[in-house]
Amino acid sequence: MKTFRYRLYPSGTQRRLLESTVETCRRLYNDCLAERKEAWEAEKRNVRKVEQLRRVKVVKAATSDGETIGHPKWYRREQARLRVLQGRVARRKKGGANRGKAVRAVARHALHIANRRKDFLGKLAHSLVERYDLIALEDLRIPNMVKNRHLAKSIMDSGWGYFRTHLAHKAAEAGRVVVLVDPAYTSQTCSACDNRFPKHIGLSIRHVSCSCGLSLDRDINAARNILRAGRARREPTSASAGVSREAAPL
Repeated sequence: MKTFRYRLYPSGTQRRLLESTVETCRRLYNDCLAERKEAWEAEKRNVRKVEQLRRVKVVKAATSDGETIGHPKWYRREQARLRVLQGRVARRKKGGANRGKAVRAVARHALHIANRRKDFLGKLAHSLVERYDLIALEDLRIPNMVKNRHLAKSIMDSGWGYFRTHLAHKAAEAGRVVVLVDPAYTSQTCSACDNRFPKHIGLSIRHVSCSCGLSLDRDINAARNILRAGRARREPTSASAGVSREAAPL
């Protein structure tokens, strides 16, 4: 039996997609490993693989170019460690020096999580502003979304409000345009033929297909719908004007 070895030369978009996929897998593996380590150190408890997989949520952003950006889950990754530090505070005597040290340790850890989140989102905003002149985003109502107790932690951990504000500032400085669009039905509409899918697409469904022949990741399909809506609105959130290129939305 003969064997052959081929070298592939992906396009820029394909390369970014492959790198993003590998990075997402790496972060997921590290998150699971950190959870097991913290659970054993704090509670002497084993966390099974099947237990972790049952809780895994697909949280990512996507552009109309087909690029996906994995969610690092800063808070969830550090949650076990934070519980250990908070437990030390609870066991210390109020007013004592040791309790003060424990409180400061909690504050430092919380600040560390916040700084990592801001660093990641800042770099992401810079990358988008550097590549695109028009960036379309869903105008999400975050206060309403966090009322869902199943999604609240993931939504707050993503830092969407900070990212949207930071991106708008960076775009204004660079002369770019950020457009907010109505998020209604962006995931329920085919980006190829503009027809509504016959069945509701729940969050657990990560791939969509249409009778027109479209077969696509649900987030990329939604991103294309967002871009189309952004082109139609073309109402910048800042005083910037004059766009020469069209950009992929997030």
